[in-house]
Amino acid sequence: MKPTRLNAATAFARICTLGPIEGARRWRSVTQFMSTATAGSELPDGVSFEYVNTPETLERILEFMRIEFRCCPRLSYTIRPGSAAGMIALDIRSVEEVGALKALYAGFLSA
Repeated sequence: MKPTRLNAATAFARICTLGPIEGARRWRSVTQFMSTATAGSELPDGVSFEYVNTPETLERILEFMRIEFRCCPRLSYTIRPGSAAGMIALDIRSVEEVGALKALYAGFLSA
């Protein structure tokens, strides 16, 4: 079941330390970045997204992580080889807020 907008907003409030206005601005850039993923899947403790492995993509992932470390400090981020040659994966995990994390990113996961 896909979360409602309210569920995603509640999840965002539980995960992100930014205020409502700054958080909304940040979420717009996150959605733009996530929409470039070729695939998304759930992990037991989070979510994983795959991207075509190019120098530009790696730079975008690192920039995403740099900003996210400040506003979502309870999440962990891992870059690893993707499921196929030429792919790179970004895993986002949480120990404390797994349900909120999955609800927040549910719209970007493969059906």
